[in-house]
Amino acid sequence: MTTPLLPGQPFPHLTLPRVGGGEINTATFDAPSFSVLNVYRGLHCPRCRAQMEDFTAHRDALTEAGIAVFSISTDDKARAEQTVAEWAIGDMPVGYGLEIDAARGLGMFISESIRDGEPTRFAEAGLFMIKPGGVLWGSSVNSFPFMRPTAAMILDAANTAKTRSYPPRGNVAA
Repeated sequence: MTTPLLPGQPFPHLTLPRVGGGEINTATFDAPSFSVLNVYRGLHCPRCRAQMEDFTAHRDALTEAGIAVFSISTDDKARAEQTVAEWAIGDMPVGYGLEIDAARGLGMFISESIRDGEPTRFAEAGLFMIKPGGVLWGSSVNSFPFMRPTAAMILDAANTAKTRSYPPRGNVAA
């Protein structure tokens, strides 16, 4: 089992190709409040679709709060392009090709396919809230596709962090 990332520590630098060109590089995240890195399970996941469409539906509120959302997965380029084409996620930056070992390095759970349409192996869902300067403030990592943070939950967390100067929690190493 990999050691989980600890809040208050620097977030690992990841660079992934982005659907439509360019890249997603966590070292360049510069949202005023939080950069949210959403690791989605892939094209096969209807719950990922609902979550990402929720982020898109609340994009104005997230942007106003100084929050930028980026989504990445272990899907290959073709599957990621299909995700962007078929899901109502607007111009949300979507990266692809997250290696399984890199996902493990983030503390992600890895699953094997149990039905048609799923990749042989893929990272389960997770979400990381990263403060300016690249510091992990908080995360939610799942071992199954259920119980995802919504845009409203992210907005509430960001507001609490700001108004109460709420520090990163869960930062004590085992």
